[in-house]
Amino acid sequence: MAKVRKLYRDDPLAALPAWARKLAERYYTKTVSTFLVYGAVRDLQPISLEDGTAGFGTLKTFLSDELFGGRDHVIFYDRSSGIRASSPESQQDLSRAMAGYDALYGTDFAKSMPRDPARALQVLENYLRLRLSEGKSLALVIDFAETLAPEGEMAHLSGEDRFALATLEKWGHDPQFLAADLSIVLVAENLADMSSRLSRNPYVANIEIPLPDQSERLAYVRHKLEAKKLSAVSDVPIDGLAQMTAGLSRIHLDRVLTEALERQVRITPELLKERKREIIQAECHGLLEFIEPAHTLDAVAGHARAKKLLRDASSALKFRRGYRHPLREVPQLPQPVAGRDRSQSRKDLQRAQGALAGGGDDRRGRRLPRQPRGLR
Repeated sequence: MAKVRKLYRDDPLAALPAWARKLAERYYTKTVSTFLVYGAVRDLQPISLEDGTAGFGTLKTFLSDELFGGRDHVIFYDRSSGIRASSPESQQDLSRAMAGYDALYGTDFAKSMPRDPARALQVLENYLRLRLSEGKSLALVIDFAETLAPEGEMAHLSGEDRFALATLEKWGHDPQFLAADLSIVLVAENLADMSSRLSRNPYVANIEIPLPDQSERLAYVRHKLEAKKLSAVSDVPIDGLAQMTAGLSRIHLDRVLTEALERQVRITPELLKERKREIIQAECHGLLEFIEPAHTLDAVAGHARAKKLLRDASSALKFRRGYRHPLREVPQLPQPVAGRDRSQSRKDLQRAQGALAGGGDDRRGRRLPRQPRGLR
């Protein structure tokens, strides 16, 4: 946070994203030292480059350089990469501490840091207590935390998982950790994958990283294009591009812009629509399907009042306006016809509205019920 303080002396948290400000505010209360960060943890975050300009980097870079930039040591750990420091100076300090640990316990961790949680968490706790006793300020970031303390019944967890869960719980309410200048950040993509003993622990603060909003997407588009003109690669204006990419992360937005810049693929509304659909469906693992009806409300005969209510609601959603739909005026949708699923029946509302109004036959020749009162 040292870089931020130079630019915002009155409020050192002003330049941080909302989720980072929330984390810092909870830390300043001195009631919690363990934070469970989840959500868009693989997305790019705004950082300050060495030349003072604004840029974007990974969450680890943001934590080590921006949020915990003023700490003496920032340490990272995950089951794949093991224990490592954020800077060469901190790495040397960690190696010296491991040499002392080896001399005391007869281990050989100075040459090869342990990766398994059973030994790594013990080493990390020893290092944290040692440096905190010297008055140092530290931050420990544990990535892929769901692999250390997964959700599940205690009886079904392995001995290693139970040890890791007990250790993390103990750190959360440890008096020395709470009183010292220490932050422990557990990073997981999904909160549901973490053990509820941590996610619901009063000594653990849950911090969600949301997807970027329209203003944040607009800032990233301007950063990505730099001095290039958007009109050279896009038919969509920059404000429209930021609005049409709602629901996408900066990583996804970078993919679309890089394809346009490197492969000379022109950005059109149709291209954005198709890319957005592919990305969202991939994120949902094929469990989400976009349904596009063949007709609009113009194909519905009569029912002017009901159509006006639906158009007003649609316009409010499209242009992000606040809209309070009168509860008693909401038109009722027909119940699914026997043999047809609910989604298909909703699409039939547009195709067969005329037949529904006075009763009639569906495409299978069966008699349809009369129009519900809400649409008369």
